[in-house]
Amino acid sequence: MPGLIPIGIAVLAAAQDQLAKLAAAADVAGFDVVRFPVEGQQTKNYDEFLDAMTKVGRADIRYVGLALVGDRKPICKLVGKLPLLGQEPS
Repeated sequence: MPGLIPIGIAVLAAAQDQLAKLAAAADVAGFDVVRFPVEGQQTKNYDEFLDAMTKVGRADIRYVGLALVGDRKPICKLVGKLPLLGQEPS
C-alpha cells in the first residue's frame, strides 16, 4: 500500500538527558542518527531553525526525539530497556 512502511518501527520513550546520551552512543556505534532538536518544534521555517541552531552549542542541544537506523540487534542492545511511548516503564 502506498505510504505504509512494510517494517515495524518501534517508538520508544526516553527523557531528554537519555536522548543526548543515546545520540552519542549511536554515533560511536556507527548508526545513522536523525536528530529532532527542540528548536525544530519552536520555529516555522528552515531559516529560523538554522538561526536558532547557530545559537546552541553542540553539547547543549536538547532533543524531542531521535531516529536510529542500523542493524536490528545492535540497536536493540542500545535501546532495549526503553519503554514503548505511552506505556509505563516496567
